[in-house]
Amino acid sequence: MNDSVLRSYLCSHNLDDGDNQSSQDYDSHEMNTFDTIGHVLSSRVMVAICVVGLVGNLCNLFVLVPIGLRSPLARIEKCAYSGLLALAVSDLCFCLCVIPNSWVERPYVETEINFNLIYAAFNNAFINIFVLFSTWLTVTMAIGRYLAICHPLWAREIIGPTIAKRSIVIVAAACVILNLPRFWINHVTIVSCDEHVNFYLLTPGQLQANRWIEAVYNWLYFVIGIAVPFFVLVTSNICLIQALRRSQIPSRLIRHTDRCDPNRVITLTMIIIIIMYIMLVTPAETIHFLVYYLGGEQQTQYNFVVKVVNTLQAINFSFNVILYFTINVSFRRCVFRLFCCCTRRPLRKRASSTQSTGLSYKGQRRVTLNGQSSYAAVTNTGAQLDVTSC
Repeated sequence: MNDSVLRSYLCSHNLDDGDNQSSQDYDSHEMNTFDTIGHVLSSRVMVAICVVGLVGNLCNLFVLVPIGLRSPLARIEKCAYSGLLALAVSDLCFCLCVIPNSWVERPYVETEINFNLIYAAFNNAFINIFVLFSTWLTVTMAIGRYLAICHPLWAREIIGPTIAKRSIVIVAAACVILNLPRFWINHVTIVSCDEHVNFYLLTPGQLQANRWIEAVYNWLYFVIGIAVPFFVLVTSNICLIQALRRSQIPSRLIRHTDRCDPNRVITLTMIIIIIMYIMLVTPAETIHFLVYYLGGEQQTQYNFVVKVVNTLQAINFSFNVILYFTINVSFRRCVFRLFCCCTRRPLRKRASSTQSTGLSYKGQRRVTLNGQSSYAAVTNTGAQLDVTSC
């Protein structure tokens, strides 16, 4: 449909402000079973998972920062916690980008530029940035743990806080650059009927205009974002599992050290993170790549499979807090301390008001009564404050 035909079609239809043509088309036909379940998965189940992930990743940030700053960890272990902290930030941003799916539907025609239009045009690019960022953060941490466990002398010379920060910055910049073409997948086209009436609709962008360039980009993204990380993660995870099993034999004699050793805890955490990525993220990214070349009569079924694997992918980015809480003793202690401080804060405020009342009462009693009674009251107040302090 060329611009003149499109303009004549839009201008000949009376669309009230706020009407969304996509919702009219969406409701005009009866959805089949795959469409219904897929819509529930993408707009309800996946969003609920990401809401839980939002809270969980915020908890990760509140807990991992004190552990990385205050705990007496070695330099290599602090670098691992820096990677986990960056991973929590990336997963948090992923959840934030997915949550609007609960109320935003893809608009075909809008009478103004609004959040629905912008989100539908560019959310795919932002989500893929954070997916790729989490992927390569996992790869970077896996390589770091492999060097720390299998080549400790070499790791002490290479791995440090500066290298960790530079690696995170480089990975973030590379992920943004690799996903820049996705901002040209969709294009917001403006159709003017007169000076006061404009229509805004999503049309295929420049990346979709040239199928050859789009195919080259998809293959490049598949190699860098899926194939290479999968190969590196599988290889490093096999080495980490073997090293962890070898370390179990002498560690059976010292159970407490085996549970609380930071080096072992980080290695076990990294192994499970890699397994979760391979099981939940790699299939989703692979299916996204394959669906581009599949279609035809089975397009509805393919779209349903995409929404299922997207839900599994959201689980990977949302439930790391459960993993940390289960494995990491220091993480559990910090969570308990944070919870205790939050619950005791109202008691401490009441104790502060009691302390201020006692001091003023002391001044009044000193004039009218003997000093012994007034000082006894102050001593009782101080004891009460000591008990309720966090």
